[in-house]
Amino acid sequence: MMPRRPKSEQSGSEGEEAAQLGTPEQEELRRDIQTYKDLETLALSAGGKILITSWRRDVVSAVDRLARGYRKLSHVELIALCAELEAKLDQLRALSRSGENKRFAEEALAEALAE
Repeated sequence: MMPRRPKSEQSGSEGEEAAQLGTPEQEELRRDIQTYKDLETLALSAGGKILITSWRRDVVSAVDRLARGYRKLSHVELIALCAELEAKLDQLRALSRSGENKRFAEEALAEALAE
């Protein structure tokens, strides 16, 4: 990777490219925004809605099994059930919060660009 020259030494398109890229923080925010857009698109699609519904059922089922069986389940079974619950909740959150996360990232990028 070549070191960057100061903006004052960059020529035409090189300087414009550097200005477009921004800081590493801004680039990370742009990548995050794109990821959230992709997740939001999935969440709003028919397939995404099916996934969300299925994961909600899975979460309710895991909570039900936990509530009914916590006295009888072994330590390992409890850990496995909690791990399953955590995984389903993470998947559910990733899709259901994607629009909100995208808006937060866009606001953060706007603030970073204003500095």
